Amino acid sequence: MIKFLNENFSLLSKENKYLSHGDLEPGNVLIKNKEILIIDWELSRMNNFAYDIAYLFVNLWNKKNSFRKELMKNFLRNLNSNELAKFKPLFKVVVFYLVLRESRFKKAKENNSVFKTRRRFYLRLLENCLSFEKLIRL
Repeated sequence: MIKFLNENFSLLSKENKYLSHGDLEPGNVLIKNKEILIIDWELSRMNNFAYDIAYLFVNLWNKKNSFRKELMKNFLRNLNSNELAKFKPLFKVVVFYLVLRESRFKKAKENNSVFKTRRRFYLRLLENCLSFEKLIRL
């Protein structure tokens, strides 16, 4: 993992040129008349283009893996080959960063059982984050 981070960490600063929501999680996505609305832009900032989808993916820990797979399939089919080549390592680095940041702390109003379930999912992400294909199948 350290070797992977050393090889790919520069991507984060080099690709830090896209407007990012900052905390794209299910509570910030509304669907109205088949239209998707994204709300709560207070934490928006410049970031890499994998950040928001990685943030959403990590925060879908309590959803069925079929839901996460479908999300990734739909997102990936909209990328051209050049974008996909950039996205794969960025996604892995961002997922690793988010999991390390989020797995240590119990969230407000989160009971111990939920915290343990979320941590188990995050550990599975860490175990698989060197392989993009394995990671997106979780």
